Amino acid sequence: MMKILKILIFIFLLATTFKTYAYNDEEKYKECILKNTSERDKVILVKWIFGNLADHPSLNYNFKISKEEKISNDKSVANYLMYILGDKCFKEAKKVLTNKDGEITFLIAFELLGELAFSELTSDKKVSDSFKSYLQYIDPLFFEKYGGLVE
Repeated sequence: MMKILKILIFIFLLATTFKTYAYNDEEKYKECILKNTSERDKVILVKWIFGNLADHPSLNYNFKISKEEKISNDKSVANYLMYILGDKCFKEAKKVLTNKDGEITFLIAFELLGELAFSELTSDKKVSDSFKSYLQYIDPLFFEKYGGLVE
């Protein structure tokens, strides 16, 4: 328990240090994207990500996405990106790109959008319940035997 407490304190101090360091261009850029991404935009991102993941050989047999649907998803994401980067967050995106590590920071936004889409997917009760459904198949004796895994 003490180990977990030390880790949490370390993470808190680290987060506090980064927050007080500066409210920099990267943070403004991310904030702009988050602030200007609507629920509809999140659905667009979710459909696009899911459609692309469905192309994986281990998934494409079970999850058929038509070519027309993929094209529609691609167009929707392209329109969203042109809107968010070219209209709503142009100033922030341009400023980030002129910084030393601007290209990396610019690409980090795509990671942020992926997290946003995944968060949107898993916030649905049916989806979050589905992620827990495997627990019913774990032998209760497992927890007795290995209960010390979690303190």
